[in-house]
Amino acid sequence: MHPQSFQHVRSVLYITDSTKHSSGGNQQLIINALAMAEAGLHVYVVVPPESGIAHALGKTPVHLVLCDSIGYVGKTALFLHRFTKKHAIDVVHTFHNKAIKSGILAKLLGGRFRLFLNRGVIYTPNALSCIFARISDGFVCNSYKAAEVLQKALVPASKTHVIFNAVTLDHAPSPKNLPTEHLRVTYVGNNNPVKGFDTFLQAVHILRTRHGRNDVIFQAFGTRADAATYPHVPQNVYANVLQHGTVPHDEVLDALSSSNIFVLSSRQESMPNVLLEAFIIGLPAVCTSVGGVPDLVRDGINGFICPPDAPECLASKIETLLNNAGLRRSMGNINRDLTHTFFTPASKGKHLLRLYNGEHYIQRRPSEYLGSVFKF
Repeated sequence: MHPQSFQHVRSVLYITDSTKHSSGGNQQLIINALAMAEAGLHVYVVVPPESGIAHALGKTPVHLVLCDSIGYVGKTALFLHRFTKKHAIDVVHTFHNKAIKSGILAKLLGGRFRLFLNRGVIYTPNALSCIFARISDGFVCNSYKAAEVLQKALVPASKTHVIFNAVTLDHAPSPKNLPTEHLRVTYVGNNNPVKGFDTFLQAVHILRTRHGRNDVIFQAFGTRADAATYPHVPQNVYANVLQHGTVPHDEVLDALSSSNIFVLSSRQESMPNVLLEAFIIGLPAVCTSVGGVPDLVRDGINGFICPPDAPECLASKIETLLNNAGLRRSMGNINRDLTHTFFTPASKGKHLLRLYNGEHYIQRRPSEYLGSVFKF
């Protein structure tokens, strides 16, 4: 259908088969839905009955639809086809695998809506992705890297859109003014090898043994590891890192607000929400140059970038920030300003509206903006 048919979109439906309220994709779905409702659209969100999203959207203008057949692609496709016709839905935006397949099938059944497929990962896509792209109005990627991976899998560039994640600012804690003798360096992740916790541990070992940084608290959230987990990591380093394991999200935010430096040592990422959360609080970041991270961080301006699997580099950059309170403060202030400029729900809502109204949309890299505005 010609894009002009969809100027002034009035209604949008989001659908996911995931039940995890805390997942990055579902958090973005919630942000999208509320932003579209704020813009005056009729917004529907279709989720499984047990979904945590239902609670998050319970007292909002969003129309929540609980679908107990959402795990069955064919049944959900029939539901979508009928529901979108009955309610004159202009746009369907799908999140996660089964919902994507249901959206594609509903479109093949004659659905007269624009269909967008959310893409927040950078692993090799399904072999059918290029076909899905042609049936739909394309993939909404949260990083340039995610779009690049799709294009390498023969998805047309015209069907890859880039809109960065957003974060909510209302409940973000303010950074705490800690005394210099209690500097804190924080990692947030898990034990999955792609998250590079072992690289963080090796960097801590270097900082402790070579730089004598016994005055620093190194802490990790979301992980518990020991010598059996990473045999290649010096065993005595585990006593030097406070591992908090999996904790509620609010506790992670509180820990970040009590930190001085955030470290992301991943081997693979698309657009990590926790990096944006560190930005909100005003932390400088030491990161690896993976996935969408270079879209957000410009080396030496709002943080530092190292290659993956380079603990020597991570340790050197962390040490630079530990020794320079002014640099920590200036980088953190830039990151806070960056968040309010690029990553608010209202900002993302404007980008989505342009996309939903028929524009092939590629959001500018925030790191490019940093390079043109801030000089040190």
